[in-house]
Amino acid sequence: MRLAGGQCFRDRSMGRHSWEASPVIAILGEYDALPMLSQEAGRAEERPLLDGGYGHGCCHNMLGSASALAALAVKNWLSEVGIQGRVRYYGCPAGSGMSFLVSAGVFDDVDVAVSWHPGAFAGVIPTASLLACVELDFSFKGRAAHAAVNPHQGRSALDAVELTERRCQLYARPPAIPHHGACRRFR
Repeated sequence: MRLAGGQCFRDRSMGRHSWEASPVIAILGEYDALPMLSQEAGRAEERPLLDGGYGHGCCHNMLGSASALAALAVKNWLSEVGIQGRVRYYGCPAGSGMSFLVSAGVFDDVDVAVSWHPGAFAGVIPTASLLACVELDFSFKGRAAHAAVNPHQGRSALDAVELTERRCQLYARPPAIPHHGACRRFR
């Protein structure tokens, strides 16, 4: 297998590839870390390694390594049983960052992609529906106004963003499809 880094995310994503054959099987892994979750290993009480530092939450420390091991296991199994195929491991610094890999065309030749999330049990949730990613882009423009002299002439783009996000949250309650939002650019 060979390592190919820097697919996007400025050299923070990586992919491992087996031999050149079809079908292309992608195993997805994350190695994200969140601020304020730095933690000394093996401690149940809060003991940050670095105050305010990054750490893993929601068992995400397992996603990258276990997915990489799964990719190696699938590659070895294909080889043992004589089935051709190409196995790729895609590591990503955040789960939501996979959408950036999709936008960059990294999965264009992939036949199947497999992902997972650690939980309290091992298995597939039989009632779970398959979810897809639909990306919507919104642009909001405001109008500046003096807060003391003519506040009624101003229009807040931030208010529009917050109202839109709140309305989406209300819409996304079960049984509707959940959503995640991100503000990518401010001017």
